[in-house]
Amino acid sequence: MDDERSVLCRENQGLADYVLQKKREHADKPKGLSENMGRTFLKAYNNVCDSKDPISSLKDLSQIKGFGKCMLNLMKGYFDTGAGSSGTKATGRKRYIPQIKSAGYALLITLHRGTPNEKDFMRKQELIDAADSSGLSHVPIAPEKGKGKIGLGISKREWYSGWSCMTTLAQKGLVVKYSNPAKYKLTVEGREVANECIMRSGLSNSPPDISSDDDIDLAQPYADPKSKADSPGPTKAQPCYIDLEGSPAMKSRSCNDGNAFNPCSSGSSHALKAFSSSSAADGTGGTTNVPRLPPLTFGEAFEEAYQVIMILDDREQFATKGKKVENICSEFKIKIEVRHLPVGDCIWIARHNRLGTEYVLDFIVERKTVDDLRSSISDNRYKEQKLRLQRSGLKKLIYILEGDPNQSEAAGKIKTACFTTEILEGFDVLRTNGIGETLRKYGYLTKSIHQYYKSRVNDDQSKVAALCPSFDSFVKRCQQDHDEVTISDLFAIQLMQVPQVTEEIAIAVLDMYPTLSSLASAYANLEGNVSAQEEMLRNRCNNVTCATASKNIFKLVWGE
Repeated sequence: MDDERSVLCRENQGLADYVLQKKREHADKPKGLSENMGRTFLKAYNNVCDSKDPISSLKDLSQIKGFGKCMLNLMKGYFDTGAGSSGTKATGRKRYIPQIKSAGYALLITLHRGTPNEKDFMRKQELIDAADSSGLSHVPIAPEKGKGKIGLGISKREWYSGWSCMTTLAQKGLVVKYSNPAKYKLTVEGREVANECIMRSGLSNSPPDISSDDDIDLAQPYADPKSKADSPGPTKAQPCYIDLEGSPAMKSRSCNDGNAFNPCSSGSSHALKAFSSSSAADGTGGTTNVPRLPPLTFGEAFEEAYQVIMILDDREQFATKGKKVENICSEFKIKIEVRHLPVGDCIWIARHNRLGTEYVLDFIVERKTVDDLRSSISDNRYKEQKLRLQRSGLKKLIYILEGDPNQSEAAGKIKTACFTTEILEGFDVLRTNGIGETLRKYGYLTKSIHQYYKSRVNDDQSKVAALCPSFDSFVKRCQQDHDEVTISDLFAIQLMQVPQVTEEIAIAVLDMYPTLSSLASAYANLEGNVSAQEEMLRNRCNNVTCATASKNIFKLVWGE
């Protein structure tokens, strides 16, 4: 079924494409496409292609072999979007409207936003980059590099990408392709459909302004669409906002209700509050999550005293080879340096313009390709690395995943890991297509971090503000954690193998009981009262540990 066919009746082309689209959507689900369902789609697709009469309603479709109740339910969306009517023959061609969060939806809105004048156009790569960074699609737009051509051991199913939807948009008369190299522009009908999509989704006709001093723009975190509220965003690689000054109460998350973190809106339809779980490790006790400032004299503004510099780890191959870093510096007009980092792949420092002193800002990034993440999950390096990030003392922990998890044989595990890392541990999980897009996100992050800090002024001499650590003290702290806290780290990793125990819970337990023996001693003091032993961690760890995790840890240490 991966090979597309021509249709005998031209009016049925859209329906045939829709059957293929539904088949691909089912194949992309974690459980994949069963053999029986695959045969059902194949039979239905072939019969649509072989039909000599137009199929303009569900009633017509029900007469076609291969379309039982299940397939008819799947096809309702095609007729609901205006391709046909639900009971009678269509009197005329109705407008095709892409499904929300689909690749066609993202391409159409991006092209509309990027071409405000009717004579404007966008080139292919420009359109792909803008649509990919917009966060409007659940699937990547750009074709995956290295796939090769169809016919050379590559099926159309493997070759398919979000960009393939451009063919459908052109066939439906919404987009016009012309010239060489290709240029793309909206037709009058295409602009009307784009406006309708925007109105239905509650979006704006133009990308949101990223100049807010109170929010830092980050890219759309990768997560299962069903697990999070839809959060459409701008077209410039920052589709959602991270509120850095949210309620401290959000830090005291409990898993009692089985939903430890709830994204919520604040001020706009695409605002997302996210908090890192590092406060327990840095001694702040969860009282605040506002990024700290470097030292400022009374009345001194950050922008007057410091410049923001991005630091890349020297073990990142792209940092020392080629001109990719130079190109990003030139494009975004930022400064990037390469050093050996004790933890993470990227941090940001504030360097004093006059004294040259350096302070580490509260942001750190760990970058993983899909294959790297799969390997680290298998050998448990994944949890150990996240624990080290949480113990770095920095407040905003960012995890970048490069590539499409759907293409991995461990897609389910990878998606679950990303979901728990973001929702339960408070990381900001971002998705990119490859190193090129990652570097551009680094550029946007650097500009946004500078935007956040630049207007900060020390206007209250009596207030004792938390200060950023110096670069040397940051390195020393991380090195000490790596060299000296071996027993605690091993205990934490052991704890995180227990069901319902997240990194945050493990850290909370370590703060109270740094070793297995100390925890066992605490249980011994309550011997004879099993109920109190099971509830001990829940009651003593500031409500961070849920009842289930508390009970499971007791079983691990004390036995049933």
